[in-house]
Amino acid sequence: MQLATQNKYFMPNKSGVVTSSLEIQVRFFEALKQLLPANTQFAESISQLLDISLDSAYRRIRGETVIGIDETVKLCSHFNYPLSALGMSMPNLVTFNVNQLGDKMDTFEKYLTSMANDVKLLSQSSDGHITYAAEDIPVFYHFTHKHLLYFKMFYWMKAIQNVTDLPRESYHPEMFGDFFETKGRVLFQLYGSTPSTEIWTKETVLSTLNQIKFFWDSGFITEAEHLEMICDDLSDMLEVVKKQANTGHKYLSPNKESNKAYQLYISDLLIATNSIVTRKDAKRYSYLSYNTFNSIKTSNDFFADQTEKWLDNLVSKSTLISVVGEKQRNQFFRGMQQKVAEFKQKMLEDI
Repeated sequence: MQLATQNKYFMPNKSGVVTSSLEIQVRFFEALKQLLPANTQFAESISQLLDISLDSAYRRIRGETVIGIDETVKLCSHFNYPLSALGMSMPNLVTFNVNQLGDKMDTFEKYLTSMANDVKLLSQSSDGHITYAAEDIPVFYHFTHKHLLYFKMFYWMKAIQNVTDLPRESYHPEMFGDFFETKGRVLFQLYGSTPSTEIWTKETVLSTLNQIKFFWDSGFITEAEHLEMICDDLSDMLEVVKKQANTGHKYLSPNKESNKAYQLYISDLLIATNSIVTRKDAKRYSYLSYNTFNSIKTSNDFFADQTEKWLDNLVSKSTLISVVGEKQRNQFFRGMQQKVAEFKQKMLEDI
């Protein structure tokens, strides 16, 4: 219930303390500012978006002028910020942002650009961090090698989204041009610039192997040479992850180490879906995968608390193999490489 006092409206914050609408407005603008790159002129962006003077924008940001409902909706729409986040936190109600992937190739281009923007903000923050519980190989590693990247893009577009403007009906490594390879390199560099904790299982690699087998059996991969190149790229990608685990640092490219911390845990517990929590300037975002490739995102604190609690529990029952645990690390990656090698051999023998 809202209480009218001295022409202001009051509503409870997360702890139940009554808070003025202007304080909520200030927090609202602070949250919007965190969504922009560090070098962005925030007040100028608000001024242009709302078509108001720069002074008027500053008055709204400082809470000296109340924003109207039309301006609030416009800001939320532009910044993909949920209206529900303006009120009190309700544990039984969580609002997610959804990436809208369609049946055209350009929606995947926009998706990768949006992903790059999110990771760029993390990489620019002094306390940016990603915790990633991986059902499948974390998506950023698919961007390290050309044939693996193009196979994954082809699989996601054809099998999951039924994209209608694919240049070919069967896989070919030259089918996509330069955009995905160029954007992929940028994405991996940004991920390599952000400290991360990853949790894998012995089954993490199987999803990709099953996808390759399905497309081979279905006739969407027709050349044995292409099958071999994809498998070789998968093997080389695992070597990149192993190098990170050896050094405890991320990599900016397959052969260039960064100074950003990397932790890798191996879990014996099943991870049923990719689950990610990011931190930036004390702000947390939670991501969940859905429909194989896509993801949903929320800044809801209660949901982040619950997800972090689950991740912490998973870590406590997992084995750290980055820097320490050399024997377990070698055994784990030897097992992953063996799965890939045996898979490739069997597929080629069956031709």
